This record gives sequence, C-alpha cells and structure tokens, in this order.
Amino acid sequence: MAISSGMRDKRVTFLQKTESDGGKFGRGAAAPTWEKSFVCWANVTFARGTKALRHGALDAYDVIMVRTLYQPKANRTMRLKYDNRTWEIESYNSDRTTNELQITAHEVIQ
Repeated sequence: MAISSGMRDKRVTFLQKTESDGGKFGRGAAAPTWEKSFVCWANVTFARGTKALRHGALDAYDVIMVRTLYQPKANRTMRLKYDNRTWEIESYNSDRTTNELQITAHEVIQ
C-alpha cells in the first residue's frame, strides 16, 4: 500500500560520502565527508530509541523510519539529514512496482 502524498510532510536530505584524502586508510587519514545529494518529501516516524554503554558513557540514539517515493539516486551507502541530525541507513527497501522507498536509519552519534 503506497503512502499518500499528504503524509509525506517532512523534508529529508540524502547525503553522499566523499573521500577527502584520496582513499588513504590508517593513521593520519582524514574522515570521510558527507555532501548533500538531493532533498525529498517523506513521511518520518520514530521507530524506537536505544541506549548503549560506549567507552564508559551512556549514549542514547533513536531509530527512524522514512517512507517516500522511489528515488533512483538513493542507495544504502548514503546518510540522511533530518531534524538537524544525521542518520545512518540500517535497512533500505525500494520497490519500483509500488514506486515506494522505505528506509530505517539510526542516529549517528559523534
């Protein structure tokens, strides 16, 4: 069942990874940067929240579900920008027959 256009009421930015150091790895390598690829209207819902103990600190992050029209430029290696937060794609399901794209993503903690 396709999502109605009235429910796609949030702007989501898709980010494409760019290597700023020519693909070098290891010590002294720069972290990849993320550049805006495109923006689309989507339905965004919070699927769940999680707390994790990392390096002696309690981190909390959320998981969102994003539903939008099929986007030919989108792929599972991208990240999303929504609500001034960055999200890493966990699952990516595109269906050209229903013209729908459904993504589950968790917040990137920096």
